[in-house]
Amino acid sequence: MGWWQTINDGSGQIDWDVKRDGSNLINAIPGRDNPKMMYNGDGPADIMSAALDDIESEYIKAWKRKPTYQELLDCFHFCIKGKTQVQNQKKQNKK
Repeated sequence: MGWWQTINDGSGQIDWDVKRDGSNLINAIPGRDNPKMMYNGDGPADIMSAALDDIESEYIKAWKRKPTYQELLDCFHFCIKGKTQVQNQKKQNKK
């Protein structure tokens, strides 16, 4: 499993300009690299890939087709907005 710093442009792509320890390695290391930067990794990517497969299966069962790219984005935004709202509400309740 590896981690890498991403380009902060919404593409999720590896920031190839980041060099580690003077080498060409792109690996970011939790506990060493700045946690405030944006990262992606094999673990989260594998989890997301499995979730996308499950979502695709739901569309095929219901609609006899795969979801469009926009439908996948809409699903993600719907879920992440709901999760963010719940987290914010929990923070408010602690005050």
